Amino acid sequence: NEAVEFYISTNPGEGFKPLVKVASGGEISRLMLAIKSAFSRKEDKTSIVFDEVDTGVSGRVAQAIAQKIYKIGSNGQVLAISHLPQVIAIADYQFFIEKRSDENTTVSTVRLLTEEERVEEIAKILAGSDITEMARE
Repeated sequence: NEAVEFYISTNPGEGFKPLVKVASGGEISRLMLAIKSAFSRKEDKTSIVFDEVDTGVSGRVAQAIAQKIYKIGSNGQVLAISHLPQVIAIADYQFFIEKRSDENTTVSTVRLLTEEERVEEIAKILAGSDITEMARE
């Protein structure tokens, strides 16, 4: 029976500590993204799911994550769950997931967005409820 324990330093000047004790869910997801990115090869056709790998980031970091996910997707299939426009916009397809509940049940539905719906949903994320033409562009 063998085990591996990863140690990381999450901030400059800090020593290495066990990954499971110091890393947030988002940091663990981004570490997984880095590992998958390093090991993805053209001959490897895989399917990978990233569940909010972009949690807690924005701006340039979000754009870098989006580009890494896109690169991995060029060698296989990636399903990325995200709330960031940088990650959503770079994808080939966008799906809308909606959850509805009543007293007894909860039902989730998933549907592929049309090009027009795609623009509107990304604009909502950028601008909130007051969507502008600038957000649509």
